[in-house]
Amino acid sequence: MAITLTNIKDLFSIAAAICVGFWAIYSTIILKEERIAELNVLALEKTVESRSPITSSISTEEIKTDNGEMIVIATVKISNEGNEFARVNINNSVMELFGIDFKNNKAKYSSLRYLKPSLYTSSSKFFSPYLDISPQETYEISFATKLVNKGTYYFNFLSKKSSKSTKLHKENTNSPSYVDYSIGAGKHVVFN
Repeated sequence: MAITLTNIKDLFSIAAAICVGFWAIYSTIILKEERIAELNVLALEKTVESRSPITSSISTEEIKTDNGEMIVIATVKISNEGNEFARVNINNSVMELFGIDFKNNKAKYSSLRYLKPSLYTSSSKFFSPYLDISPQETYEISFATKLVNKGTYYFNFLSKKSSKSTKLHKENTNSPSYVDYSIGAGKHVVFN
């Protein structure tokens, strides 16, 4: 069999068709997977870019007085471990104090009262009812009260928070305007 110019041309056409086939497979499968991976990385970067995890915790210091009463200083530590600014409401109703009565092995919460943050006691300075927290920043706010009756008490810190990412989350989930995001912490104190 003699190799003719037509045979060589046909072999090149077959080889070209095979190359086009491999390129089509590569383009649709491999490049598509690479693009999906690239989009996933971009989505992850966007998520990390706009996170504002605000955390809170409570610690207490109990001081017994000479007349049998107890002063409790509850300190709330609020930290912004994210990478965007966040706002936390600090008004006169963010710290609640409950008395707890145990009857029939059930806890009954009673005698609710709100504690004002110690920073509000200054008459020479004005404090806004919110706290703007920068990324990687921590604040401590103290609340002091006197306990006269012995028993078990519960300090409950609950505050609204807002940030760019929480607002975006509300929009993306079609949350009603009255829905707010919050942070909170609680601690029991026993006065014997």
